[in-house]
Amino acid sequence: MKNIPPLTIIPAGAGSGKTHHIKETLAAWVTDPAYGVAPDKIVAVTFTEAAAAEMRERVRAELVRRNRLDDAARLDSAYISTIHGFGLRLLREFAFDAGLPPVSRLLEEDEENTLIRRALARSPSGAEIMEQLEGFGYDYDFLSGDSAEDQFRKEILAMISRFRSLGRETGINAMYPAIEQEISQLYGTPQSAAMLNELLASSVSALLKAYPDNMAPTVSVKTARKELDSDFRRIKAVRTGKHLSDWKLWQKLRSMRVSNRNTKLPEDYDDLARDVMAAAGSLPVHPGPLETALNHARLLLGTVDESLQDYLANKKEHGLVDYGDMLAIAHAILTADPQVLATLRSRVDCLIIDEFQDTNPLQFSLLWEIGRAHV
Repeated sequence: MKNIPPLTIIPAGAGSGKTHHIKETLAAWVTDPAYGVAPDKIVAVTFTEAAAAEMRERVRAELVRRNRLDDAARLDSAYISTIHGFGLRLLREFAFDAGLPPVSRLLEEDEENTLIRRALARSPSGAEIMEQLEGFGYDYDFLSGDSAEDQFRKEILAMISRFRSLGRETGINAMYPAIEQEISQLYGTPQSAAMLNELLASSVSALLKAYPDNMAPTVSVKTARKELDSDFRRIKAVRTGKHLSDWKLWQKLRSMRVSNRNTKLPEDYDDLARDVMAAAGSLPVHPGPLETALNHARLLLGTVDESLQDYLANKKEHGLVDYGDMLAIAHAILTADPQVLATLRSRVDCLIIDEFQDTNPLQFSLLWEIGRAHV
């Protein structure tokens, strides 16, 4: 188009007159022959349906005010919509290029969630995590009321959403080597598991040999009784071998109740308890938590990959698309077939992106392809 800069960025906060500026700019581009923008060749992307409707009506009203009634009517054919609405229009206009039926049914959000949850329920990796939720750190959340299962499902659904916003729906398991390296660097070089396990077991044995009974009844302070009772249950758990896989137990034993100003315990008990705490303090260099973290990461990626592939196959089988498809498939069409992009280019005179800072990577990439076509 004549006299329109290739790129203009307008920083504007809420209430600064941004929509008014867009309205005035579009009206000028349509009505001034120096710009030559056709009203039905405008692409204006917003992030809510209400904002899109408001923008269309404001531009229409301005064109009517300028007595450009035909242009105001042609505005109905413009691409003024949310980013997802724009993607859906591209799908419908270039459906055959994507190997889709001319009109694919759009999944409602609740239908999408149901299908993804069903796919998650069929994931073998997800089932493996569900069998050892506590070992992977999932527990009941007293603030939200979420169970360990709820938290796991929420985490997987959030990961699926994040991967799809990045335009990545396949090859997720291929990320594991990089994640393994990152986690291993974070943990550092571990020491011998056998040595550290024996150190904790022997320090607990020494404490129980000297004090085989619970120390809680020997103190009067309620808080101290409660803490000593918990300590006793934990050191007894070590005797059963639970410390060989329960890293939360190690973490709890890093802080035991010893004498303070309000509660006095036998001096040798304090010494033996501190030996237990010192042994449990080797948790950061124990190879067990590292192995658990790596296994957890591997299973999380597996769960996401299996759930997503099941969900995608189900959609394809029934000719369905969801909100993520509007962008992912539209992006694939534009990048895979230069002729499609050229055809779209012939239908578009200008591109306006409202609230550009809110675009995610996939949305950005889709819009950037249009910019690269010299719109």
